[in-house]
This record gives sequence, C-alpha cells and structure tokens, in this order.
Amino acid sequence: MLTIQVPVEQFKLPFEPWTRAQLIRIATAHRALPGTALHFIAVVNECFEGSSVELASVELTLCADGECTLQYVSYPEQSNGLTGAIEVLAKDLAAYANNLKLAGAITAPEVIAASWMQAEELGPAALLDLRPTTQVTIVPTEADAVALRAMIALAIADPYLSSTNDPLS
Repeated sequence: MLTIQVPVEQFKLPFEPWTRAQLIRIATAHRALPGTALHFIAVVNECFEGSSVELASVELTLCADGECTLQYVSYPEQSNGLTGAIEVLAKDLAAYANNLKLAGAITAPEVIAASWMQAEELGPAALLDLRPTTQVTIVPTEADAVALRAMIALAIADPYLSSTNDPLS
C-alpha cells in the first residue's frame, strides 16, 4: 500500500473537503497505477513540538477505468469536515462483496451503519470501513448496510443472510 501524506494548513478553517476526484488526481500525480492501494493521510504539520498530527484518513484502490473504490473513510466530524464530500458509491460496496467472494468467505461479516453508531453515541470511528482486516464493516447509512448485506449474501451464497435479518432492529 502506498501512503501519501497531504499537509493541510493548521489555521485555515474550514478545510476544503476532499473529493474522490481530488484523491484520484493526487494518486495520478504520484504515478500510482490501476490496482494500486493507496492510503491518504491528512496531516497538520508542526502542531506540537515539530510533530505532525493525523487529521483524516482515506484508503482506496485505483481502477483501470480511471476511477477508484473506497475501503476506508474517516468520519467527517472528526476531521473538521475534510472527508465530508467523499461520496460512497454502490460500486464500493460491490467491490467489497466481490473481494469477500474471491477470498472464499463462507460467513458474512457484521455490517453496521455509521449513522446508527452516531445516533447511539457510540462513535463512529469511520464513515466507511471495508478493509479486509476489519472486525466490523461500517457503511454510512442503514440503507447502505441493507444493500451491502444483500450484495454479500449473493456473493457468498449465504442462505441465512438477508436484508431483513438485521441485528440492530
């Protein structure tokens, strides 16, 4: 995974939110090729004794069509809105379900909505977490959670998983 640190000005609030297109342009400027996994970290430089502080994080993979699929987006409220303009698309969810299939998954991971976590005052730590190593898959909304559960059920052919089998209901 290629890590790209993107400095942001410490005292320039509000931050201009990142977009998918901006992140793809930055990746292209770093000569990243399709299939490359990238980890973008927004840092505020020299906050405390010359050190950098991570403000936001995004992980994505570049696609051959010039687009990308997202794996991780930190929660916008924890980054002064820096990740607030990054839209999660159905193709991000579909890519995750396909990756589970390719990995030979036989059971579906738990999927929860960041909006639910926020309403329950449990966080969230992320707006989106579709990384293969995550213990709990996080998507932005309950509608996204229902859609992803259905995609996963089709991808891994789990007859017991359905969009109505919601542990949060």
